[in-house]
Amino acid sequence: MTDASQAQPRGRVLARIAAACVDRLPIDDVTVLLSDGRQQSGPAYATTAGVASLEETAFTTGDGPSVDALRLGVPVLVPDLRTSARAAAWMGWLTAALDEQIRAVHAFPIQAGAITAGVLTMYARQPLALDDAQLRVALRLADEAFLGLLDVMSGVLETGDDDRGRLDGAVLRADVHRAAGMVTVQTGLRIDEALVRLRAHAYAVNRPISEIAADVIAGRRRFNPDRV
Repeated sequence: MTDASQAQPRGRVLARIAAACVDRLPIDDVTVLLSDGRQQSGPAYATTAGVASLEETAFTTGDGPSVDALRLGVPVLVPDLRTSARAAAWMGWLTAALDEQIRAVHAFPIQAGAITAGVLTMYARQPLALDDAQLRVALRLADEAFLGLLDVMSGVLETGDDDRGRLDGAVLRADVHRAAGMVTVQTGLRIDEALVRLRAHAYAVNRPISEIAADVIAGRRRFNPDRV
């Protein structure tokens, strides 16, 4: 089994996503799962070693809420693991979850269009059915996780504590946002949608977002309104 430290954040952005989930919703723990298309790749972040181990169990057994959310491309909402027929089908994962005293789980695919970046899974130690307002918050957080994961995958990572790292990170982000502004002119999208388009394209072609931004700024790459 992967050591819990290997499931810790690859960037501070993932820690902020998890913290926002715990702050805005009545949940206890969070995992952020990376994926390549529809294939599970492993937890990029977990608030505790216990829930990190649940993702490892899901990867090993091939079942569990995050696996279903990734495979189906829809949220998997289980208010009570002890009474859910769906959870009963997860066999080994369910046993592990109950051993960790998890009672409710809600898994949201992190995706935009054809791009799937992973799964955001939220755990509660008491039965929990999300109401409409809470569900809207959770879906917005999954959108934020999409941007964060594409930052991680595309190279827009949190920099180190040294001054040079902060400077390089600031320059990189300025270029990305400048390019996003140009994409808004080319496509008519809002600035946040243009950022999603840039990140999604970088992920799709497996290039750092800094290179895509440089191409846009130099006029080597233009975006059409109807496609990436």
